[in-house]
Amino acid sequence: MEFANFALGFMQILALVSVLYLIFSFFFRDKKEIISVIFNFILLIMINYFVITQKDFMFDNFTNYLYGFIVLLLLMYFVFFRSLYSYIKTKAT
Repeated sequence: MEFANFALGFMQILALVSVLYLIFSFFFRDKKEIISVIFNFILLIMINYFVITQKDFMFDNFTNYLYGFIVLLLLMYFVFFRSLYSYIKTKAT
């Protein structure tokens, strides 16, 4: 039950962050790249937090899903650093 409550809270925060991303990217169109970098960073932190706090429960009960989360985490590192590099590259030129 504790895991379900944690996952529900996590999904609510994810939905809130996604809606804020859409609102900010709509109103601040000239700052769209930095908003995307910040959004990717928040997602990276959220996935890290989810895996770190629930790793014991997930290793015991959902071994295959945990490996998927770890792959998702590594993918988020790639996406974040790619978007950060793209933002820095466009600002330098």
